[in-house]
Amino acid sequence: MKLIISGNVSSYYAETLCLLFYPGSHFSDKDDTDGITVSVSLEEKDGGFVSDVVIDDNGDVCRGHGVLAAGETVSRPSMASKIAVGRAFLEAGRDAVGVTPPWGILTGVRPSKLAMSLIDGGMSAHDAAVALTKDYSMRAEKARLACDVALAERKIIKPEYENECSVYVAVPFCPTRCSYCSFVSFTSERLLSLIPEYLDALVKDIASAGDAVKALGKRVTSFYIGGGTPTVLDEAQLERLLSAVSSSFDVSSFSEFTLEAGRPDTITEEKLMSAKRHGVTRVSVNTQTLNEEILAAVGRRHTADDFFRAFETARRAGIKDVNVDLIAGLPGESADSFLESVNSVAALRPDNVTVHTFCVKRSAELKDKNVFAAECQTAEDGVAGSYGKLIFEGFTPYYMYRQKNAVGNLENVGYTLSGHEGIYNILMMEEIQPIIAVGASSVSKFVKRGADGANVIERVAECKYPYEYLRARAESTPPAFLRALEFYRN
Repeated sequence: MKLIISGNVSSYYAETLCLLFYPGSHFSDKDDTDGITVSVSLEEKDGGFVSDVVIDDNGDVCRGHGVLAAGETVSRPSMASKIAVGRAFLEAGRDAVGVTPPWGILTGVRPSKLAMSLIDGGMSAHDAAVALTKDYSMRAEKARLACDVALAERKIIKPEYENECSVYVAVPFCPTRCSYCSFVSFTSERLLSLIPEYLDALVKDIASAGDAVKALGKRVTSFYIGGGTPTVLDEAQLERLLSAVSSSFDVSSFSEFTLEAGRPDTITEEKLMSAKRHGVTRVSVNTQTLNEEILAAVGRRHTADDFFRAFETARRAGIKDVNVDLIAGLPGESADSFLESVNSVAALRPDNVTVHTFCVKRSAELKDKNVFAAECQTAEDGVAGSYGKLIFEGFTPYYMYRQKNAVGNLENVGYTLSGHEGIYNILMMEEIQPIIAVGASSVSKFVKRGADGANVIERVAECKYPYEYLRARAESTPPAFLRALEFYRN
């Protein structure tokens, strides 16, 4: 896609607006092979802002005009020019592809953060939802969802969390690679053979992370072992990893300790009993769908029965909270099929259910633009139906985020039974405390209060691939998270 900008318009913002209508697009200031050109202009006029958008889709031309007049009240005045541009995009895009995005012109990944800022500014949840609907042209039910999640997060986030930290440990290996996956994870026999050496290095870095957290004088709120699929480790390897955590941290002080046991075909009773012994309080047993044809099509090497067995194993192990992930809009799956999975999962009464929307990123194997679109009734019906079913079953939406190129421009929502909220997800999304990240592909997030009262955030990435990580440790390169010591002492 060729993108032409005139005026003070952020190119990134313009690109994200384009993706609402043409997901999966790549951008250039030169002629592009898909034959689509988008021209965006913005000017200040009579104390307000005026924007025009022209979309030329292989000769079919659609135009949009957006105005934010002087004196027009918006909930966030700093967004005034962007709202004018967004209104122009909405008009042109709606004419060009026949789609009105459910979240309107909102491009941010954290709608609840925006809702929370309005509520914190003195608005009621009702007034905040009305403002979001007006300013961003989002559907009323999406605005209410954002406000409901914001209120739920507010109840979960404790003031002391700001002075604490969380720890993330990455195990970027999986038994097979899901075709939709964009995470750094390794599945070939050659790369899986790196696990013993990787574990040697990881155990040392976990000890260093424990020392760093002690040096900073911080309590760990939440500890999360993610992947990949950490339970791809065999029983002895997982025991060694969990023992390293127990010996390096005061696990009894954690508010939450999560093990991502995402693939049912990697879960055994011995592994989960080991997790329970070492203080794990939350596991995620993810099936994504119970339609076995779809499971096979997307590269997951387990059956529906494997999932039910793994879920029961987690219950028998006595782990406090069990989460199940589902994905709406997987290629080839109908809304009815997806909702059968939702119904079956809800009947198990997991403590959390996370409903994702199918999303393909550039690094995924499945990235044909035909498999995701600006409008996807299947995904929309699945997301709406899952909301209705889970609310009926007593679950509450408590965290939410969005991703570029999600089918239908839809959201990912975490649902919980009362008292079983996953704390780490909220702390990570809301950026209120440091995340000390250990292992290949991990990213530490340092957060502290600046002189002006606003949070200062710095992200530091570890080596992306396990072989790079191992080479760095062999060369005595210190872990990236150790930069936290300098960040907080200055």
